[in-house]
Amino acid sequence: MALLGVAVVALLASVLLPVAPVQMSTPSVSWPVDQSQPTSTMLQLTSQRPVGMQVDFSCATARAAGATTDGVVLSTIRPDSGAAAAQGLVVAVREGELLVDVAGDRLLDQPLGQADCTWTVQVDATGTSVLRDGRAVDGAATPTLPDVDVLATSLTRLVPDDGETLAVRIDVDDQFATSPSPVKLALVVVALLAAAAALVLLPGAARGRRPAAAARGGRLRALARPSALVHAAVGLAVVGWAFLTPMTGDDGYYAAMARNAPIEGYVGNYYQLYNQNFTPFTWFYRGLGSWESVAGSSPLALRVPALLAGLATYALAVAVVRAASRSVWSRVALALVFLAWWLPQDMGVRPESMVALAAVGALAGVCRAVARQSLRWVAVSFGVAAVGFVCHPTGFVALAPVVAALPALARLVRSGTRTATTARLAGVLAAGAPAAVLAFGDGTLRDFLRGQEIFLSIQAQEDWTSEYLRYQMLLAPGFMGAYAKRLPVLLALVGLVVWLVLRARSRGAGRSSPRLLDTAGTALALSFLLLWLTPSKWTFHFGSLAGVGSVFLTLLLVRAVQEARGPAAPPGAGPADARAPLAPRLAVAGVVVLAVALSFTGPNSWPSSWMLGVPHADVPPYVSVVRLGSPLVWVVVAAVAAVLLRRRRGADRPRRGGWAGAVTGATVVVVVAALVTSNGYLLGSFGYAAVRPQASWTPWGDTVRDPSASGCHAAGAFRTLDDRSARPLTVQDPTGAGGDFVDDGGFLASSPPPPAAVGGVRGSLQPDGGEEFQGVDTSGWYGLDGQLEDGTALAVAVSGRTGGDDPVVAEFGRRDGASVDVVSSVDVSDGVDAPYWRVLPIPVDAGLAAGADLVRLVVTDGSVGVGGWVAHAAPAVFEETSLQAYLGDRDPSGVAWQIALLFPCQALPEIRSGITQPSSTAVLYGNGLLAGLADATWLDVRGGIFAPSAREATVTALPTWLPGAPQVTDVTVVSLDNPYPVDGYRLTTGTTTVSGWAPPPGWGGRAPV
Repeated sequence: MALLGVAVVALLASVLLPVAPVQMSTPSVSWPVDQSQPTSTMLQLTSQRPVGMQVDFSCATARAAGATTDGVVLSTIRPDSGAAAAQGLVVAVREGELLVDVAGDRLLDQPLGQADCTWTVQVDATGTSVLRDGRAVDGAATPTLPDVDVLATSLTRLVPDDGETLAVRIDVDDQFATSPSPVKLALVVVALLAAAAALVLLPGAARGRRPAAAARGGRLRALARPSALVHAAVGLAVVGWAFLTPMTGDDGYYAAMARNAPIEGYVGNYYQLYNQNFTPFTWFYRGLGSWESVAGSSPLALRVPALLAGLATYALAVAVVRAASRSVWSRVALALVFLAWWLPQDMGVRPESMVALAAVGALAGVCRAVARQSLRWVAVSFGVAAVGFVCHPTGFVALAPVVAALPALARLVRSGTRTATTARLAGVLAAGAPAAVLAFGDGTLRDFLRGQEIFLSIQAQEDWTSEYLRYQMLLAPGFMGAYAKRLPVLLALVGLVVWLVLRARSRGAGRSSPRLLDTAGTALALSFLLLWLTPSKWTFHFGSLAGVGSVFLTLLLVRAVQEARGPAAPPGAGPADARAPLAPRLAVAGVVVLAVALSFTGPNSWPSSWMLGVPHADVPPYVSVVRLGSPLVWVVVAAVAAVLLRRRRGADRPRRGGWAGAVTGATVVVVVAALVTSNGYLLGSFGYAAVRPQASWTPWGDTVRDPSASGCHAAGAFRTLDDRSARPLTVQDPTGAGGDFVDDGGFLASSPPPPAAVGGVRGSLQPDGGEEFQGVDTSGWYGLDGQLEDGTALAVAVSGRTGGDDPVVAEFGRRDGASVDVVSSVDVSDGVDAPYWRVLPIPVDAGLAAGADLVRLVVTDGSVGVGGWVAHAAPAVFEETSLQAYLGDRDPSGVAWQIALLFPCQALPEIRSGITQPSSTAVLYGNGLLAGLADATWLDVRGGIFAPSAREATVTALPTWLPGAPQVTDVTVVSLDNPYPVDGYRLTTGTTTVSGWAPPPGWGGRAPV
């Protein structure tokens, strides 16, 4: 009864944890800080929209605003942007009319008059409304809420004694930042203590079942055995791969999530989806964030958890396989299979490594539970599986070993009475309490539901019907279907079919199938099926099967070797009596050959690392003229192996196996050869790229030489032009200068000239906003003599459309008396059609070689319609610098998630109290500026963290290159010049107690986004 009591307490506490009350963060912002001197400020709400907002101002304030040029009382998006009225809140006075616009709706358009009055714009869960003197204005309401990026005003001075008042209060959405209430803390303590008590009270190993401990001398002798050398080789390979491995695809994304978790107080999506909460899958990121705060952000440091998980997974797999076979062959097979699965799938920052560890831990636990007849080990197995389950959505697979062993485990749970059986079952389930604490110790059911609500409002989740997409990506060209990722998965799928056939054959013959192989096979089959339940279908998820899959394939190879040897013929029997049917084995060999060949048709591709220095990059593996993806190669391997095995057996063992055994042995040889080839090709190609002198920096070589990333990894290698160093050339000859472009204008008002636009700006956008103008603008001749030095480059800042009918041409000239001869020209257009500013390099070598000492710009606006304009500054000399030197003193920097792991020294924007720190710079990833800005992280409709910067800042793209690697063209550094100071508001923090299941007070039916 004691066991039942403590188990029920643990289970009840675990069930109550998700709905227990928490202390929720309730930050608020007040502005202006000084009522008499309003100062515009950046205020990037992470959720983009406030929980609540109240704007109070007097009619005297509105009249004062009307006397300014822009007439803005308040705008929550920079008022010169078209997005201000379309997406934000704008309170302005135009020609004596008070206007209030909210997200595209005009709520108010009334004459201001001279009377004294007060106005209020109220934003809450029901929408936005306008009040005058405390009374709602008819028709001045909308269910929409405004976006908030800034608090901007045209006012610079108010006189409160004259009735000029302005006050803004914003309740910020920080609902996911919670801390346990005293009730929840008590439940955590009770759950853990009761679970521990239940574990102690559960029966341990049955009498006579505990194996004898190995003698100390035996352990020492074991170190000299061949198997110890195999284990050492695996350890060296895993450790070495931690230095060499390319990124998995999401390493930078997950590292950023982990890094910001201690700052924001919860684990959020960070880069997009309005930083939605990840409850209940948070413990991995919290742990990684804690580790990162101690070990740093170098790629190697962030891979240490996966490294340790890999070594632990291998050790557990060894323990499981050892129960079935102690041969050196089984150790070698496990080593090859494990490396082939772990290296390409799990040595990164993604959490699949932990799921794989939990799954193989659960498998080892159930095997020990059955071997020792120990109910306590059953509980441990379930607890480990539960921890893996709440690690990541792929955590379903951690439950597979427990489910696979249920018949045997159920026999251990059953007791003589129903009460005793119930108590034992409850005691086992109570071991899942630590997982409940990890999942909901600081989060709630409401966090999970709200997170799902936000996610589903933006994109649909995948379900079981789209599982085919995972295999479609696995077999498609690209890094998702790299050869090394394909091989273990395809071998496992073929192996499962073979195992099912062998199992059916054994049952048909009245023989039992190896229990451990059956358990591992059932667990792996269930794991593949459970992946159908995951809400996304990336091939990364196959990494969660590495532990159980390695055990299964190893045991299957051991069984295959046994099958290849075949039974000895009884005395007096003919050779045919020992022969197994040949056709089924030939069929298996054929399928294995096709699976291996199909694996090696996958490319040697890995994401976001440019494959610098890696031989045979981005193509299927080959050696000299041998294409490893050709089935003929593996048919030859199988045929040669079969003949050699048959000859060897024919000489001294004519009655064991025959050709059927030789074919089975040849199949094993093909599998082993494929595993050796995959591992060798992977380690060899990246190891070669790391140690061989390269023309450029490489991620793997730099990690080997600088494990702590003291040189800042990619940021220390990439180069750019410093826009702050721009020095305009001097006009030395005005000959030929002229045009109808607007002097000191002609650009979009919301994207004013940045520091790079020096020497005056001329553009074709007309003062009235017209884009129908067509014409040519020719500058004067600028002198080149003595202007360019080592480490400098000539460039020009442009905005608008360039290329095609709108070329930007640099002409080089040579003085010829009173005239200038054009000796060469170059079109420097980038083909971009956008109001963003870009610094375009002007190549000078050809011009200087032709004797040029002058340069001028000839800019043509030959197009009309939307975007049919171009603006340019003067040619200028820019200093070259490393990205680290440029970005180092301009934190924070919005580094693209695809490459963020390669920039460990860059401080990403912090999300704290529901407010995102504005970025000063960014490092984009994509084929050009617009591709980089098209990433979800820059889109407001995706809740991207950098979307407010795209709306508010003046964006200037700078030339970015990696010396010695001209193929790297998808990295772009941009300067983000924010229009206002970043901290011109007063932030007040607080908390309130909320339940774990209901919306916070006052939220009502608030929309998802």
